[in-house]
Amino acid sequence: MKHRQTHPTPVDDCWACKVLSVNIAAAATPTRRPEPLRVDRRDKQLDADLTAYKRLRNGGLQPTRIDGSADLERQEPSCQFEIDTGALIPKEHMSRVQEGLAISKEMGLITDGGK
Repeated sequence: MKHRQTHPTPVDDCWACKVLSVNIAAAATPTRRPEPLRVDRRDKQLDADLTAYKRLRNGGLQPTRIDGSADLERQEPSCQFEIDTGALIPKEHMSRVQEGLAISKEMGLITDGGK
């Protein structure tokens, strides 16, 4: 760092001052420090989950958590019961499931939230 004695503050036309100011980002060396890639991947997944969670909520459904909402949305659940149980109900059986839920509500076994 002998050059810092010559130019204590960087000079625009000096090549050595320019070289001393070069930095390499951690993302440019993923094999040495993989953390930035993991963080970037996690942030992208969280963004996808947040937007899917908002769409599900706007559609009247209540996912149990934000994580995994994008996968849940891809399965296209049609009712809160499918979200609560984590299993999709075949369309031909949906009327019987709805009837069973209505009977369970009448008996007081479950509330409107389905739990």
